[in-house]
Amino acid sequence: SFIPILTSINKKIDTESRLSVKEIEQEIERTENETQDLVDELDQLCVFYYEFQNSFVTIKPEIQRRWSVLAEIEALARKQEEQLNELVQLEIEMRTEYHRDKGAFLPSELCSCLTPDLVNFPTTFKYVVANPEDAQLLHACISEMEHLEPKGESHREPDS
Repeated sequence: SFIPILTSINKKIDTESRLSVKEIEQEIERTENETQDLVDELDQLCVFYYEFQNSFVTIKPEIQRRWSVLAEIEALARKQEEQLNELVQLEIEMRTEYHRDKGAFLPSELCSCLTPDLVNFPTTFKYVVANPEDAQLLHACISEMEHLEPKGESHREPDS
C-alpha cells in the first residue's frame, strides 16, 4: 500500500519536474528572442549613427552649395530685371515719340492700345522672391553651423 503512494508521488514529481524543465526551456527561448531583438535594435542603431556621422560632415558643404546657388540665381534675376527695366524704359521712349509724331492724328476709338494714357505704362515685369523661407532657413542653418563648429576646427571624415 505504500508502493502505490510512492509511485503516484513519483509520477507527480516527475510530471512537475518535466513541466518545470519545459517552463525553463520556454523561458530560455523567450529570453533568447528578447536578447536577439535587442541585438537587432542595437545593430540598427549602430547603422543609423554610422550613417548620421557620414551625413553630418556633409551638412556645411551642402548649405554652402545651396547658398552659392541662391546667390547665383539672385544675381541672374537682378540682372534680368535690370535688362527688363532698360527695355521698358526704351519702350516708354518709343511710345512717347510715336504719340508725339503720330498719336495726335489718330482717334483713340481706332485703336485703344495707342491712347496717350498707355504711353507711360507698358506691361512690366518684376523680380519677386517666391520662396523667401528657403533663404531664411539657409541663413539660420549657416548661423547654427558656426555655433556647432568652433573656429579653426573642422569635422573629420568618418572612418569607413
